[in-house]
Amino acid sequence: MRRGGFTLLLAACALGESQAPAPTPQPVCAEWQRALEATQRVLDERSLQPLGLLLDPMLLTGRIDPELAALMEDPQEVELFLGGDRLSPAFRAALALVDLHPASELIDPILEWLQGEPLDTSALGELATFLVSDRERLAVVNPVRKMLSDCGEGRPLAQAIADATGYQMSCGSTLVCLAEQLGELAADPALSEALSSLTLEGEEGRKAFGLLVAQIMNASAQPAFDVAQTQGQLRQLFEERLPESSLARLDRILSVVDEHFSDPQRRATWRQVVTCTERHDPTYAVSGLVYDVVIREELELASLLPANSSDASALVTLNQPLHRVAQSLAEEDGMRLALNAAVEPILTGSVMKLLVETLDAPELSAALDAWLAWFRQEGPCESR
Repeated sequence: MRRGGFTLLLAACALGESQAPAPTPQPVCAEWQRALEATQRVLDERSLQPLGLLLDPMLLTGRIDPELAALMEDPQEVELFLGGDRLSPAFRAALALVDLHPASELIDPILEWLQGEPLDTSALGELATFLVSDRERLAVVNPVRKMLSDCGEGRPLAQAIADATGYQMSCGSTLVCLAEQLGELAADPALSEALSSLTLEGEEGRKAFGLLVAQIMNASAQPAFDVAQTQGQLRQLFEERLPESSLARLDRILSVVDEHFSDPQRRATWRQVVTCTERHDPTYAVSGLVYDVVIREELELASLLPANSSDASALVTLNQPLHRVAQSLAEEDGMRLALNAAVEPILTGSVMKLLVETLDAPELSAALDAWLAWFRQEGPCESR
């Protein structure tokens, strides 16, 4: 029944209904009633109207509605990536993707995750707002878009994600192991100052960090990657800025990377991703965003990353669904290209800013919290 409730909510939002979906006759829960009332407020306020305009006519017919254009900072930036119906092929591709995997592989782990610990939606909202508040940070969407439209039309990126979620170490998948170590590192209060005072090749701070990330990415993609040498270089850079516990975590992060790329095929895929990044992110927009997130005191980076194996449980739960989706996209060119075409105009600064501002609406956050509270409730509903 709870899956049906989420389906009704999504259908009402997508179709722009003026009334909240009426529940089928059943015992009534207080949480269910609150979720319906919160959804009604979203519909009454037309909070999701920009999303409807993005789907139709932007993605469905390939044109920007005047009302949507008025909400965008630069409609011409988006028009470069429009043309024809991109929505229908993407919808069919999404259905085909779901059809490839039984519910036990994709749906059940997501439901298990939703029933787990409450999401820190406030931290995610702060991060999203932080992203769109500066055009330099928002520029991170450009290299990501190029990853999907160039460089093998996204196949290397999808395969790299599949590799990171599929290869298992003693600590879990590569992704889980890295996330856990990065979460512990992010919890170190000395990290922000260490990065802000970083110098490398005559550059300081943000640019120095970008150079450092680029050097590590490039080195790890080489067959002759010397992990001990790279660990020594990082220790030399940060030995007076970070405590031994954090230096040891840097060592472990590189050890995970070294083990992951011990397989030549995984390294070859990663090399394609690195080459694409070098070509389409010459200003280090991706690493620059990471740097900004770390050094800004108003953001709690540690709350966005697992600080221990217990906190990583959500990532462990979602690891296999992510792996299966990424592997399918890497193998199915037609499916991946259809989804890429729909995502391409969304990965522009103007659309991303509008999306974040729309999804950050207080009434929408309240509705999401209400539905999650209903979904997580235990025991039967009480009849009226």
